[in-house]
Amino acid sequence: MKKFNIMSAVLTPNGTTDTEGHYCEFAYTETVKEEYGEEWNGDLKGYVENLDTDSIILDGYKGAIHNLPENAIVVGTEDGTPTAIFWNETV
Repeated sequence: MKKFNIMSAVLTPNGTTDTEGHYCEFAYTETVKEEYGEEWNGDLKGYVENLDTDSIILDGYKGAIHNLPENAIVVGTEDGTPTAIFWNETV
């Protein structure tokens, strides 16, 4: 049986902006193993939905995030700005 750790990373704009001056490309920094993440048995969406945070899941985010892990969940602000990512890492 596979075991999963839930990982996260904060997103930072990489300096590229669109024609209106908004950041449109992001990179992530400092990967962190989420506390109690292994207890969710790979239920990444359930874990993120239960976080005590003002961030929302940005379903179908279309912006550029460099080296985005496969099946990552992007969270961000209500205006659609991504702030962090979460993903499963197989142990």
